[in-house]
Amino acid sequence: MATSNANVLFGQNVEMRITRDSGIEQSLTDCHEFSVTDDLILKENGYLGEASNRTISIYNKTHGSLQFHIEALDAFRLKRDLIARAQRKIAYFKVNIICTMVTPDSSDEVTFVFPDIQITQPKVDVPKRDELVNFSAEWSCDAPQLVG
Repeated sequence: MATSNANVLFGQNVEMRITRDSGIEQSLTDCHEFSVTDDLILKENGYLGEASNRTISIYNKTHGSLQFHIEALDAFRLKRDLIARAQRKIAYFKVNIICTMVTPDSSDEVTFVFPDIQITQPKVDVPKRDELVNFSAEWSCDAPQLVG
């Protein structure tokens, strides 16, 4: 029995843009893996005269991981600049992630923008001699945006 994929989203395009002085300087586009997790914290408060605690959720941040196949030297420059930025040797620059997902028939599309992400643990990985070189990292941001 064949299944219909009409309502399934596929990761169509994930792009990491590095912006300096209001212009896009670098763009990494060959995304291999991408994950997003919203960090919600549950807090319980007890009040006098009530039999049970009240539970509220608090948004903490959004975080995830990514992996790109390295097509050019942009990933190495980004890794170098992230270290230099953390050491306060160069001016601050922004890294944004734009993630677009579409249905197979292209009837529905959703785009998420993760602005001014903070990258930790940038890693360059060479799995085997005849395989593609990968750039991977953990990231977090404060206010993701849904476009469209």
